Amino acid sequence: MIRHGLVLVLGEYGEVEVVGHADDQGEDMAELLESRHPAVVLRYCKASERTEEILKEGIAGMITNGTPRILLMTANAEQLDVGLAVRRGVDGYVTEDDGPHRIVEAIVTLSRNQAWLSPQFATSFLSHYREGTVDRAGPAPQALLLSSRERMVLRLVALGLSNSELANELSVAESTVKTHISRILRKLDLRDRTQLARFAHESNVV
Repeated sequence: MIRHGLVLVLGEYGEVEVVGHADDQGEDMAELLESRHPAVVLRYCKASERTEEILKEGIAGMITNGTPRILLMTANAEQLDVGLAVRRGVDGYVTEDDGPHRIVEAIVTLSRNQAWLSPQFATSFLSHYREGTVDRAGPAPQALLLSSRERMVLRLVALGLSNSELANELSVAESTVKTHISRILRKLDLRDRTQLARFAHESNVV
């Protein structure tokens, strides 16, 4: 019921084209990904589902391939272990209370290779982080600003790879690597690669 409601609501927004929907992460999802090539997958998470269930094989495979971007929608921010989801490579998080306009904004943001964290998730995550109930071995809150691709670039920069080596590793043009690095520096308010490497090590991104 909720899935069909989302399809109807999102279809009313010109910024988003709904290319299909599936009942599960199995064959239906695999066939849809193969035939429609969506830029973003919105995965609705039932209230009874836990983070490990949500991040099972279907989602994990999409993250490994680097496309499409994954947007998780939950009943409430407390339902999801954001630290674990971030480490697994999920790029966006919204709740049912965010409403259609914000969900559309999140989808558009992810389609532009950027990350999205709804205010409810940000508040919940930071609260748990300060209280020490978030796994400190996970990435620091600032890392939530980065997409999975940007986190990958950050890890490789921290390992000492040059721009040309990064381009070869990621199978992209060197100019694309420079764009990624510039965007990461801007998001994290850092000046250079040395600061990026330090941030990556101190924030458990590497």
